[in-house]
Amino acid sequence: MFCPSCGAELPEGGAFCVHCGAALDGSGQSVPVLTQDPSLPEGIFRDDKGAYHWVYHLNMMRNPVPLLMIMKIMAYICGGMAVIVFLMTLLNHNTLAESLKAFAIVAFGIGGGIIVLAYISWLILMALHGSSYTVEHLMTEDRVEHLQTHEEREKSEKIKTAVFILGMLSDDPGTVGLAMAGREEMTSCYTDVRKLVASPRHDLIKVNNVLQHNHVYAYPHQYEFVWSYLASHCPGAKHKR
Repeated sequence: MFCPSCGAELPEGGAFCVHCGAALDGSGQSVPVLTQDPSLPEGIFRDDKGAYHWVYHLNMMRNPVPLLMIMKIMAYICGGMAVIVFLMTLLNHNTLAESLKAFAIVAFGIGGGIIVLAYISWLILMALHGSSYTVEHLMTEDRVEHLQTHEEREKSEKIKTAVFILGMLSDDPGTVGLAMAGREEMTSCYTDVRKLVASPRHDLIKVNNVLQHNHVYAYPHQYEFVWSYLASHCPGAKHKR
């Protein structure tokens, strides 16, 4: 796909041209142009309503954040299963030692297998995405959004379907849970944000509320602008740097 405004070659499904700021509708058709204000870091554009737009290309080999997310989901699923097994064993009039043994088998035995499965899923994910994942961000006066391009959305749906089928065929609730739990687009309203966590090493700002952890990515030259904006617009958030 080529930008109808400046002619630059672009990946399919982009919301706007990262070279000139021309907004696209996903099929290469131009819609109102975004402005690259001289006061803004390069690559961050502002629209006519004052919202900020930018794209981040995540190198999945160098940045382990998505892998850590997969591991965390797997750990929660496995931990929940271990607790249920522990309680069921205890309620079945077994001794505490026997119940703890059952807990350990699930948590560490089955858990080890799930971790291996998570790593394999990560390798498959990298292969299908070509080791690169494109993230679009929209930042307004009241919210920040982590979005997918049209192309990335189609890839993710195919991956989740394949993982779900694999989990059903293998009778693996962890794999099924991973497929069902995957969320690639997230919106955080500033009034709901309880914590902002800076991770400049990974070009990442974690925007967390009680039930959701949103990931906002920005290149090093954009990072302070995005962090300062979020910090000043999230009145109830604690800041961790």
